Amino acid sequence: MSDGEPPGPAEQSGRTRRPAGARLRPRLVGNFALVAALTAVAVAVPSFLLVRRVTLDRATTEAVRQGRAALEDAVDRLPASPSPAEVRDLVARLRARGGLEVVAVQPDGSFETSTISLSDTSVPADLDRRVSASRVAWVRTGSGRGSRVVVGGQVPEGPRLFLFFPLDDLAADLDLLRNVLAGASGVLVLVSAGIGALAARGLLRPLRQARGAAHRLEVGLYGTRLPEEGRDEFADLAHSFNRMADALERSVADLRALEASHRRFVSDVAHELRTPLTALTTSADVLEAHAGGLDEQGRRAAHLLVLESRRLASLVEDLMEISRLDAGVAQMHWEQVELGAVVVGAIGLRRWTGKVRVLSSGPAHT
Repeated sequence: MSDGEPPGPAEQSGRTRRPAGARLRPRLVGNFALVAALTAVAVAVPSFLLVRRVTLDRATTEAVRQGRAALEDAVDRLPASPSPAEVRDLVARLRARGGLEVVAVQPDGSFETSTISLSDTSVPADLDRRVSASRVAWVRTGSGRGSRVVVGGQVPEGPRLFLFFPLDDLAADLDLLRNVLAGASGVLVLVSAGIGALAARGLLRPLRQARGAAHRLEVGLYGTRLPEEGRDEFADLAHSFNRMADALERSVADLRALEASHRRFVSDVAHELRTPLTALTTSADVLEAHAGGLDEQGRRAAHLLVLESRRLASLVEDLMEISRLDAGVAQMHWEQVELGAVVVGAIGLRRWTGKVRVLSSGPAHT
């Protein structure tokens, strides 16, 4: 911008100046953060759900495959109508083989289990019904940590075997993935908010310049201009502002020139009227001195001429005094006056004496 700093703080404008971008900057930062949050949610949530589904399906498929293989091995190893001891040995072998938990339910309702935390009531009822129909079936129970895949099958003329494959490790991995995605989303939101703050700073800089330029114009620095850089909207704004400033500067210059012309005109008129008015006043004084030789109507006319000529002379003197004040060459002399007398004199000049009554509690000077 051209010209120097404005002469004085914001009080010169008569108002408190609001900081530039006091509301726009938080809105821009908030919008950046909101877009980042929505994007993170739109990407992270479907990604997590898809990975969770694929991982659980893969783990379930592997558990079912291992369970079928274990059931086939059990059928091969168990004799027809196995004894409780043979069933107990089978349960122990299966437990040692794959690290899984086993529940074997005998036809008479008794059961053998590889751990005291499981019993025949741990078997889902729907799975038990399907296995009782001599089918190999499976089901996934629970969610998160504590979830597991249960594979069941019927041993011919033997117990119903139910193999429990825990998914705790898989659930822990999914929880870790969820936490990583949530943390990455939070970091993305913070980074986006920082980018929004930087973007807002760059966007609001031209607005602050425009605000400062407008304030300079407000305090009378009409030569203020904005730099026209680039081809964006701010450059268009600067171009429009400069055109407005040019027009305002020309208008102010024209008004000042017109005001100076008016002052010169008033001064010239007052000066030109002074000479003939002096002659008129002198003639009126002479006429007033010889008014005794006139008739009544002539005396009234002479008296009116004297009064009005003196009044016109006073007006011309006031006009010249005003022109000197406008030109800045008049010297002010302050003196104390009595307000009551001033009011009475003003009423007399307006010829309101007798129509307006002036009441005063005592002398008042100013």
